[in-house]
Amino acid sequence: MGKKYIILLVFSLLIGQSFAVGVKEIDPLNDRIALAFSEVTSFMGFDKTPDERLYVEMRQGEKLYYGFHFLIDDFPKSSGVYTRIKDKAGNIVMSSKEVSMGGEGHIANRSQAESGPNSLAATGYKPILFEAPYDGSFYIEINEGSPTESRYPSGLFTADWYDFTVTSATNEVKNGRVWSTAWQLRGLDGISDAFNAKQYIYTDDGITSVVDYNGMNPIHFVVISNAHGTGQPSDPQQTKKSLADIPYSYALDYFSPQYKLFFDEPDPEFFPDADLDEVFGQLLEPITISGCPGDFCFNINVDRESSVTIDIEQNGVPGFQENTEDVQLVGYLSPGNNCLPWDGLDGAGKAAITVDLEIQIDFLSGVTHLPMYDVEECPNGITVEFVRPAAIAGPAEVYWDDELVEGNQSLVNGCKSGCHAFPSPGTQWGNEKMINSWWYINKPATTQKLTIDFPVFAAGPDKVTCVGQEAGLESSPGYSAYYWSPSFTLSDAAVNNPQASPEMKTAYIVKATDADGCNFYDTVVVDVLPLPMPEFEQVMDGCLGEQMVLNLKQPHHSVNFSVTGALGTSSAETLGLTLNQVGDVSILLEETSGDGCVGTNSYVLKSHSLPNPMILGEGMCKEEEKVYTVDQPEVLSSYVWSVTGATSFSSQNEQVSLLSNTADIELVVQEKDMNGCVNWDTSLVTIEPTPYPVVQNHGDSAFCEGEYTYLSYTGTNLFGTQHWYRNGQIFSVGDSALVKASGEYVLLANNNGCRNADTSMVSVHEVDLTPYPDVILDYAKTDYVTIGANLEINVDDYELVWGEYLPAELEHEVSPEEDTRYQVSVTTDIGCQDTASVFVKVFHPIIVPNGITPNGDDLNETWEIKNIDLYSNRVRIYNRWGTVVWQGYNYENSWHGLDMDGKVLPTATYYYVIELFDVDREFSGAVVIMR
Repeated sequence: MGKKYIILLVFSLLIGQSFAVGVKEIDPLNDRIALAFSEVTSFMGFDKTPDERLYVEMRQGEKLYYGFHFLIDDFPKSSGVYTRIKDKAGNIVMSSKEVSMGGEGHIANRSQAESGPNSLAATGYKPILFEAPYDGSFYIEINEGSPTESRYPSGLFTADWYDFTVTSATNEVKNGRVWSTAWQLRGLDGISDAFNAKQYIYTDDGITSVVDYNGMNPIHFVVISNAHGTGQPSDPQQTKKSLADIPYSYALDYFSPQYKLFFDEPDPEFFPDADLDEVFGQLLEPITISGCPGDFCFNINVDRESSVTIDIEQNGVPGFQENTEDVQLVGYLSPGNNCLPWDGLDGAGKAAITVDLEIQIDFLSGVTHLPMYDVEECPNGITVEFVRPAAIAGPAEVYWDDELVEGNQSLVNGCKSGCHAFPSPGTQWGNEKMINSWWYINKPATTQKLTIDFPVFAAGPDKVTCVGQEAGLESSPGYSAYYWSPSFTLSDAAVNNPQASPEMKTAYIVKATDADGCNFYDTVVVDVLPLPMPEFEQVMDGCLGEQMVLNLKQPHHSVNFSVTGALGTSSAETLGLTLNQVGDVSILLEETSGDGCVGTNSYVLKSHSLPNPMILGEGMCKEEEKVYTVDQPEVLSSYVWSVTGATSFSSQNEQVSLLSNTADIELVVQEKDMNGCVNWDTSLVTIEPTPYPVVQNHGDSAFCEGEYTYLSYTGTNLFGTQHWYRNGQIFSVGDSALVKASGEYVLLANNNGCRNADTSMVSVHEVDLTPYPDVILDYAKTDYVTIGANLEINVDDYELVWGEYLPAELEHEVSPEEDTRYQVSVTTDIGCQDTASVFVKVFHPIIVPNGITPNGDDLNETWEIKNIDLYSNRVRIYNRWGTVVWQGYNYENSWHGLDMDGKVLPTATYYYVIELFDVDREFSGAVVIMR
């Protein structure tokens, strides 16, 4: 028994050292490197993309043991996390299981995670077990909060202890089975955490290399690898460069996972080694060059997919020298013919007429890029070795290009140990940067020489012209097509020698196309001399009849004048104008410079019409104060008045106020309009006598409404017209007026605008008797009602009389048995009368039965409501659900238990609403139908 125990113990120790992937591989020095399930990507989440998955390769019957210790915001998560497994097609092959404290899949400490599942090591954890139902790729999913529905974690979701162990059906550990294209990891203690793992990268062409991260400090990071780098594969020169200033919100735009990544050596059963005789491409025919300057193609025919580097020797020194005339092109080729583009320029940006090219082509394989995002520091660099195939095993040369992040460049000579260390330790230099490194294996170079003859094309010479004049352009003849730009100033942009008429100095670019379709370019510059600009020192509008002199500015040359719309006389430096008509005056100036350029200038000024002020107003009355004004004054004009013959006057712009005496008055106004033009008007004001009217009343000054009195006109200076006004409104014209209403009556006499007035007051007694509104007497509530409570009378002295022999008081309490109208009248002290009435409606209560028995026995067959016939009404019957089953207007006691369609209603309790419109009352209750 002891011997077996020792064997089992040794066997367990051996198994514990052979577990596939877990915390001891990813975090070998206990630097607290956790699996991260949130932040940049949703690693291993439910229903996520293939690049967010953790895959396991298995044969039918093989077993997967796995477990976790989960954290939310760095606190242990003891329950509420679910895991399930799908096959590569997305079918669920293991339904959701909850990972809870003490249950399956829960790892209590790091020691358990390092030991592995307890089925293989007694000190291990209790795992979740999955047995593969068939050969294939399977992936593990994790979700916080739901066993079925994909949810974003409630906080920072990580696992600080974890293990994934694959075994055969007999529990033999199978390494190299667990991989992802984008591992998401996090240092739980921040910048102090170091990533000391070794990671294996398996390329699409079967090359395996291992990266030692040497304690870099990433905090939170996603590890990916691909064949091209940080950008789009279509631009191999740019995509290999490291990038700066990539915030987290855009980080996913730059991730391009491709290769499978492991934390142990890939199992060759699933990930076989490349055949080195097949991974490198071969030229099927010599390289040729085609195309046109600026758009060349190196035509490369290969037998298989290949990565190539072409060094174009231009500086005379063997090998590619960076920052010289040498050019290096990188491309990824497909089987067959490929075009590797070249712009025809050397490394210094120049193109020669004749170019001898010495081309060196390298076929690459296992091209591996490692773009690392947001790694704060990498003080020790990385070390890369090729693992398989065995023929290439050994250190790899690592390259990088940090020119876009202001770092070191390593493009020519590769690095083999401690490569690509980040500068400035302690500054988190790599924050929000994507730092790329790459390595590859290559086949010995092939060298080939080519010669390119560029055709000669030229345009010129440059030209000088004046604004508005043409210049002839020239270019080499004999090409099949031409195009000049900018074309809008050319006579014909499609010929080799167009005429140009630019307005400013212009560089014309000509494109010539030869018979092979190649384009050539050159430039002709046309310098445009400015035209002279003859100008006056000052030009202003004038008024009709005005004379003015316009002076030329200095310096100037020979200037000619042309005038339209005025009389003009000129000298060498001046132009005299006489404005003899209203309207525009056009002046054209033409000057010739010493360069022979002719310039013109033109002016338009206005010859304004004179204002035409007209004084409004007729004669004045003696000793009258009167205001005279200008007819239709202009808002922007100013007016000045002068007066002869007035006792006094005052003026304010367009009006003047005069106080007359017995003599006539002469008014003169001067208007100056907004254009500064001036004109006058004169008016003679005559003085008229004033009438003095008196109103005579031929009746009583107070009378009842409906009667009238008679007013007439007496006084002195009885001439002119008379107008009668009541309360400010004219109501009669002439010597007399008939008056029927109270008010102030004014007689206005008018003699050629000289007015005077007299006033008389007339009172008409109006009696307005307003009684209390009609009322309802409800015998069910009271036996009397008060009438006249709000009686209003608009006279002080009066006599009040009620009909029905009621005493002459304002209020009475009455209790009629039938509807009764009470009439009241009032008489004033001068005999004016008015009457009004109050109607008392006597309400007779209705009596509503609480049931009917429409069973044909002639007893209680209909629903008879007493007194309802006294009022206009509406009756509605409802069932117990509130639905109207019958209704009628002006009910005649005829309802006998039918609905509105004439159908018999069943025995039940119903509900009624009775509205009496005359008295504005409503009654409701229940009525029972018994059959």
